[in-house]
Amino acid sequence: MYAEDVDLLIIGAGMAGLTAGARAVRDGLSVTVVEIAPDVGGSARFAGYAWTAPSHELMERHNPSGDVALKRALVDRFAEGIAWIRSLGVEAEDAQRVLSFGRGHRFDTNHYLDTCRRVIAEGGGEVLVRTDTERLLVERGVVLGADLRAADGTHRQVRARSTLVATGGFQGDMALRTAHVHPRADRMQLRSNPHSRGGGYRLATQAGAATGGDDAGFYGHLVPTGIPFADPADFVDLAALLQRARAAAQSAQRAVHRRDAGRPSDGQRAPRSAREQGAADRRCPGVP
Repeated sequence: MYAEDVDLLIIGAGMAGLTAGARAVRDGLSVTVVEIAPDVGGSARFAGYAWTAPSHELMERHNPSGDVALKRALVDRFAEGIAWIRSLGVEAEDAQRVLSFGRGHRFDTNHYLDTCRRVIAEGGGEVLVRTDTERLLVERGVVLGADLRAADGTHRQVRARSTLVATGGFQGDMALRTAHVHPRADRMQLRSNPHSRGGGYRLATQAGAATGGDDAGFYGHLVPTGIPFADPADFVDLAALLQRARAAAQSAQRAVHRRDAGRPSDGQRAPRSAREQGAADRRCPGVP
């Protein structure tokens, strides 16, 4: 085992980890990024938008249990984040509606991820793939780095002034899904990368980190039933297909409501013409 010192150690090379690494090297910091998968990107490889609730009120309504500081930062600094994406030469389209309440920008996430990796390398940083983080180094309650193991079994210790755990969730771990999402969550198809198996969750909790509250919910999308994912990237197209189908159904439903607006409701009869009234009177003499 050999050791080295850096300003920032980042565990996880997805959207958050690569963004942090690129920003850090541009600020002149030394950076090491560690990724357990064969390539960088994580679940962001299957995404296509950066979006948020456009106001604190909507954010609170749709995410009442979220961390207050993080929610406020996302709303207040969202425009700054989009400007950062564009500053790397990655096109972000004009703002558009996302889901029923959000606003966001569509952009090429793969281009962005690869650009961040290049920025890190050109700035003297290091990105290690196929590398497992075995444990965080903790002294007197402070995280000072981590012990790493490469695919060939080589061990390496990285000590850092700051350590960022940005490994994503635990969607790829059936036991954690059934324990924290729902007892039948193992039946749900995985829309994220299969390497999100709770590594960061375990590292952090073993080091004494706090976790979110119970029943905090999870992020997912409805997709057409009975259609298997031949490729995780199919998720984006299938989710968009269902959203378009739902929008079309809602539009058709509104059209039916408008068409039926002038019709009598159940238990009522529409006004009849004088001729119809006379015919009814002849059929039912004595009935008012």
